[in-house]
Amino acid sequence: MRTTSRVTATARAGMVYGMVEQIFQDCRDMSETEEYIRTLEDALTTSDGIISGQDDLITILKRQHELRRVTDALTHYSEFSAFIQTQAEKLRDIGRRIEDLNHKAILNQGRLAEARNTRNELTEAIKQIASMATGMMTMANQAQSIPPSPSVPVDETPKFSEIMESYAESKSKELKNERDSRVMKVTLAQFLEIVGDKPLASYKGKDAHLFIETMRRLPNNYGKNSITPVPVLDSITSADFQEKHAGKDIPRLSDATVEKRVTFLRSLWDYMLPIGHVEKNIWKGFKFKSEKVRAVEDWSEENLTRLMSYPWTTRTFSRTTYAFVTAIAAYSGMRQSEICHLRCEDFVHTDDGWMIYIQEHPPVMVNGKEVKFSPKWRVRKTPWF
Repeated sequence: MRTTSRVTATARAGMVYGMVEQIFQDCRDMSETEEYIRTLEDALTTSDGIISGQDDLITILKRQHELRRVTDALTHYSEFSAFIQTQAEKLRDIGRRIEDLNHKAILNQGRLAEARNTRNELTEAIKQIASMATGMMTMANQAQSIPPSPSVPVDETPKFSEIMESYAESKSKELKNERDSRVMKVTLAQFLEIVGDKPLASYKGKDAHLFIETMRRLPNNYGKNSITPVPVLDSITSADFQEKHAGKDIPRLSDATVEKRVTFLRSLWDYMLPIGHVEKNIWKGFKFKSEKVRAVEDWSEENLTRLMSYPWTTRTFSRTTYAFVTAIAAYSGMRQSEICHLRCEDFVHTDDGWMIYIQEHPPVMVNGKEVKFSPKWRVRKTPWF
């Protein structure tokens, strides 16, 4: 009552009681009148209508929610269907790749067997080289106590031209194919042309260096397009002139090719060293750049289609022959010369399936010339199908 006086508090409490009593009395009077009752009934009716409308609104909202859910489900189904189709395409692509891998695995099985044989041969060769190295070390230790031998008299050794023919004939019997023999003879002739004919003992390291540097400047198509031989220096001069004045880029011999040519000359000096015609091998110690091996990639379907649909213009051989050679090369990886020298007896059925044997054949006459084929390496076989 917000007071500490009992009299004041009693008076205020009486006033509150009288006011509350009056409010209740007014309510009792209103509830007994008909107008008040009708007002309450109308209010109840209105509230029932509002409640019923809310129920209908709730039902409509539920149906709209269900409809939205179904629409979202259909949208997800379309996306899922597109996803399934995409994955199916990927699975088909994977299937095709698996088939390609199976095919390559079959080819690699044959190559793996060949590699095992090659490994065994290399192992034996390494053992022999190790044995030879041990013997050479023993001889070198023994030679330390032996006084050096006198130098070879220059005038008593034969000239390069005198031994070139006989050496080429004897060495050709050791080479594996006719092409290597021909390249060796050409190399000996080119050395004679570039350095000159002198007694073997008079050749020095500077002569070997002159030959190597000259060969590095030689065009890589030298001797391929001309019937009459062109001097080496004339060919180099012509190539230098075209590069300087005509703006052409003339490819020169690679270091790998020059190194192979030097191998023939190194073998000649090794052959003459025990005979006493030379004091040392002047070809040892030179370095050559090793070429990077190009990565091998499969042909694309587009490039294969362009290759097969290219217009046929040559009359040298038929399109059918070209198609067979191309198909065999693409399937087996054989070289062009190996394919062109195949015989019917080279197709053999074994326990592992059909195989193509790449082997040497007797020479045949073509346009009045004897043509001989020798494999690049030893006889080998490749899977056919």
